Amino acid sequence: RMRLAHEQEKAVIDILLRLGYRKRPSQLVDEPGALAEDEFMQATQFKTADGSTHEVDVAVGLPKRAVFALECKVSNDRTNSVKRVNDVLKKPSAWKRQWGKTVVTGALLQGVFSSKEPRRLLEEDVEVFWSHRLDELEDWLKQQREHPSS
Repeated sequence: RMRLAHEQEKAVIDILLRLGYRKRPSQLVDEPGALAEDEFMQATQFKTADGSTHEVDVAVGLPKRAVFALECKVSNDRTNSVKRVNDVLKKPSAWKRQWGKTVVTGALLQGVFSSKEPRRLLEEDVEVFWSHRLDELEDWLKQQREHPSS
């Protein structure tokens, strides 16, 4: 599973580089605008409202000082998918208290997931993407640049 998650991260980074984003060394993301809209970091820490931090697999700068926090999750069965989704869901609630709407959480999923698990993510305003449809992630990133949310 770890190897597959690393492959997911590499695929995301390949997309970002192709779209013209610049990779920055990982450092604590502790304020809006910490990443310019053409930058990204891999395996970096996000500060939460209580002062703790949560690691995010890939952090991408978006227009209007926002940040896209993307988690890469691989599951090999329905039971494991609940744990993977819970891993993602504990983060956006902590980040939203600190960041409000300036952080957008995403999940890149691969493997076997119970049908209700992606739905749980969507209900919590997590953008859901699949490894076998990376074109959708690429299109979403392009759309953020062309039509920044107001």
